[in-house]
Amino acid sequence: LPCAYEARDADDNRFLSRGYSLEGVLALDARGIRVGNLCFRARRLRLVPSRDGVLALNGIPYAGEMVFQRGSDGKLSAINLVPIERYLAGVLPCEIHADWPAEAQKAQAVAARTYAVVRRAGRAAEPYDLTDDVMDQCYQGRARETEASRRIAQSTAGLVLAYRHRPFMAYYSAVCGGHTGDGGKALDRGPRIPPLLGRPCPYCRKGLPEDKQGFHRWRRSAPLADLEKALGIRSLLSVRPLSPDAGGHACKVLLVCSPEGIRTVDMLAF
Repeated sequence: LPCAYEARDADDNRFLSRGYSLEGVLALDARGIRVGNLCFRARRLRLVPSRDGVLALNGIPYAGEMVFQRGSDGKLSAINLVPIERYLAGVLPCEIHADWPAEAQKAQAVAARTYAVVRRAGRAAEPYDLTDDVMDQCYQGRARETEASRRIAQSTAGLVLAYRHRPFMAYYSAVCGGHTGDGGKALDRGPRIPPLLGRPCPYCRKGLPEDKQGFHRWRRSAPLADLEKALGIRSLLSVRPLSPDAGGHACKVLLVCSPEGIRTVDMLAF
């Protein structure tokens, strides 16, 4: 963490120390949390950078503050405390191509902000609001942040999508294969409301860059033995999609096998 910093106890805001260029391996210690040769006696450690300082973790620089604590899995977890518009500036370059039209990027910013607001409200009992990967939204702090992404986030500041005056979980994806799926049905969570219903999409195939064209329609092959092992069955004879939606997406498939017979598998379980 090569910048001036102040260390505080994240639970009671008690001052612990201040210094410059705090660097080293982060680890849990019987007495608290260790950074290199320094051990901070706190259950949750909060690091506040100087006004122009930048905290870096695993080589990735982040705006704002960092909180380190023992996670529910017993491992050390890191939480970046950052205003939502600065957070979005680090999300946009990870979720949309920088050379796409400005209006498309603004639409992405509104969708990502809406998703973040709704997701945060549902995690009131958790010490964090969002994860930094595809389980929520990809976020790489200042490593991917650009002047353009900051400008787009600020130009749409405060705008969210709402249905009947309430923000809703604004799901989005990189490519839909020609027809988006119903959000609530495809993910088995969230409200089944008109804004989340599937719609035909003529754009994703045309808009994909050359190296992503294969994502619009694709095939995968797997040895039969591997498929049977993954499904926990023997002697698989056929696989048939069940009740496809308007876009042709099947949430369930029918397996015909011997000696088990017929079995229905919910694809959401995978």
